[in-house]
Amino acid sequence: QMPSSSVKNTVDILIKGYVDGRRATGTVTLVNMMEHGLILVDAGDPWNGDELREKLKERGYTPDQVDVVVITHGHIDHCGNVSMFKKARFFMDGDCATKGVRGGEYEQSKFIEEDMHYLTPLVWIERRVGHTASDLIVVVGHSDRGGITVVAGDLFEDENDEEKWKENSQYPEEQETSREYVRQKADWIVPGHGDIFKVNKGVL
Repeated sequence: QMPSSSVKNTVDILIKGYVDGRRATGTVTLVNMMEHGLILVDAGDPWNGDELREKLKERGYTPDQVDVVVITHGHIDHCGNVSMFKKARFFMDGDCATKGVRGGEYEQSKFIEEDMHYLTPLVWIERRVGHTASDLIVVVGHSDRGGITVVAGDLFEDENDEEKWKENSQYPEEQETSREYVRQKADWIVPGHGDIFKVNKGVL
């Protein structure tokens, strides 16, 4: 069922990621799919759990109210607090995990290049590798900022990363392709270590 034009999927930056020398934390994003629940994209570093819990509390949520956690890639500054979300369904690399009657139950999510996993008709996960071999992005249509917002992990370090992203890339050619794909799809991008930014659709 498609939402009415007045209902938007909201994209909220809980923690704005950064890189400062040897210290880094990934951007943590909360997507409210309204009647379809809450998605957390990335889970911070192992030392900012208290901050993440407080940011959720400020918005009226507890970790147990998060329905889906998507980890964009397996670096520690993006997955440090996954154990906080004990009732969520997890997507990471090609894996999916759900709290079942015997605790955690695992399955393969079968992500391959070009594949998508729809969470709702307007919110889905895609595999777009480059920064690592396991990058996932979350595409949010009908977003509150207008158009499509893509939560891209470290495919984009921040808004002005052209001179630095390659030094952290495992597969630069693939990442360049993924970056262009995201630019063409998105009106807004949430990068892995910075604030949300608008995509310039002007002619180069």
